[in-house]
Amino acid sequence: TKEAGVLLAYALERISLPSGSVKAFRHFSLCSVSRKLYESLFWFVQCRFLKENCETTEQLKLLAEVADFYVDLLSSMTRKNSSNKDFFFTYYPCLVSFALFSGLYYFSPGSRSLYTPSFKNILFLVVTRILTGTDVTPSSVNLLRLHCFPDDDDDEDNENDENDDDLSPPALGSAEDRAAGGGEKDKAG
Repeated sequence: TKEAGVLLAYALERISLPSGSVKAFRHFSLCSVSRKLYESLFWFVQCRFLKENCETTEQLKLLAEVADFYVDLLSSMTRKNSSNKDFFFTYYPCLVSFALFSGLYYFSPGSRSLYTPSFKNILFLVVTRILTGTDVTPSSVNLLRLHCFPDDDDDEDNENDENDDDLSPPALGSAEDRAAGGGEKDKAG
């Protein structure tokens, strides 16, 4: 979990947060439960996007770990700090997504050709949907990402994604489903 802590700390240095509960946000973002959550998400992303023969059951097991760690993390915040929860709930998915993208870049260099601005958008969208439990729109996630990481706007200039619908991640499924374009959207339409 040392690497997870380093990547989360790196993301914390890069993120642009509004004034508020920054000290508490930093504390909870770097705690051991947060590092474990990061590790489970890292392996989920590896399995989901980079591994060819990743079974759905493996992905679901990793998502269950993420859910357990996230509940533990949110439960560790006291009722007195309910404003911290709102702050955390808003910005934590963005922080973790950035740390995941950085981790993939540094720890999976053989796949760097895949790490495009479009992939980054999809990664932020998937992680935000997992951690918030809501079906947020790609444009909302992208606006928050660019607000939190304004330097990333340079990446967008290099690859112009005008159609946000292309950012919808495929549904969980087998490697064969994903290879065939496997999203629910593709199967339905």
